[in-house]
Amino acid sequence: MPPDYDRQNLRGRSFKGQNLTGANFSKADIRGADFTNANLKGADLSGARAGLQYHSVIWLLIVSWLLSGLLGFFSIFMGVWIAVIFEAFKTDKTQIFIIGVVSLVLVALFCIVTIRKGFTAGLGAFAFVIIVAMAVAFAGDIAGAVAGAIAGGITIGITTSIINATAFAFAISIAGVFAGVGVFVSSYAGVFAGAIATDFVGVTTRVYQAIAINYAMAIIDAFIFTLFTIYIGWGSLTKNEKYTLVRLVALTLAATGGTSFRGADLTDADFTGAILKNTDFRTANLTRTRFYEAKKLDFARPGNTILTNRAVLNLLISCNGRGKSYVGANLRGANLKGADLKEANLKDADIIEATFQGACLEWANLTLAQAVGTNFSNTQMTGACVEAWNIENTTILDNVDCRFVYLLDNPKPGTDDRERRPNSG
Repeated sequence: MPPDYDRQNLRGRSFKGQNLTGANFSKADIRGADFTNANLKGADLSGARAGLQYHSVIWLLIVSWLLSGLLGFFSIFMGVWIAVIFEAFKTDKTQIFIIGVVSLVLVALFCIVTIRKGFTAGLGAFAFVIIVAMAVAFAGDIAGAVAGAIAGGITIGITTSIINATAFAFAISIAGVFAGVGVFVSSYAGVFAGAIATDFVGVTTRVYQAIAINYAMAIIDAFIFTLFTIYIGWGSLTKNEKYTLVRLVALTLAATGGTSFRGADLTDADFTGAILKNTDFRTANLTRTRFYEAKKLDFARPGNTILTNRAVLNLLISCNGRGKSYVGANLRGANLKGADLKEANLKDADIIEATFQGACLEWANLTLAQAVGTNFSNTQMTGACVEAWNIENTTILDNVDCRFVYLLDNPKPGTDDRERRPNSG
């Protein structure tokens, strides 16, 4: 008799390596539970609540807020450091102002390039600036020091903004928008604390003048970087593939201490309507695992499973891919029972061991699809194109509703003949 944990509180429980075939976890609270390497074939996890326990959420938020605060605290000392360099070389206020404007332009350039082209292009543009600064450094001690100061200041600003963007995405992924706002509150609290701390540092009047100018520039820099950080952090959580790295790091950290299905066998398991935020699915076997109407699955840690592809993940949740393109998609083992895939393009898709039971595949393009071991029982396939698809005796075609199919994706040259079978009726 399979174990029955219906509606039970299983927070923090360890089921590591256990045989839980057919177990009932319906509507159970499994936050923080460990199912690493467990056998959950055919298990019912519909309506279950996975993710982080409350104490883990609080601890991780405190860590992210403290990190942002420390970054803000130490970043203010960069202004002091640059001011000291300017004082050492007797740089006047006009020169300091010009240098500040140049640094603002470089900061804006990095942000614009990153937003338009992604981090790779943005960092490339920044690397070019560093190379130029290093080249200038060889022109003389003063020029070199100033160039180094600018490069150092911008480097710290960019590094801080990237870390804060990650912390922002991380905080939102575990506790919502309010937690993300806390990242910026902590960061600016750190800046304020750093500013107070500089009052206790013994510096000359000229250094204070330089610091005053640097503070003015720092405020503008901070405003630019704040908008940039919010844009990047939010973009990483809203399907913008240009910021995948930020998203990956944030979700990796957010899954720490959450429900773990790492290495578990979830073949034919049912997560219908389950809450799966901050859940670890790395190396799990997701063959025919049901994710229909699962919530917060996009905040889980997918590893190298089919959940990595955002389009595939959305399809598994909604079971609505009508008219959409999944050309070459990895849908191996996908559970698409009853899905609406009318006129969908599944050309060259890997649908090995997937199930389409009761699905609508009318006028779908299955050209070159790999369908070994795929279950098409009770599907509607009228008008589907099956040119060169790969099926064998393990492919299930029981009770398929189909009046005709096409054997060619494109008509023969000079005709509209796509080799309909049967060719009439």
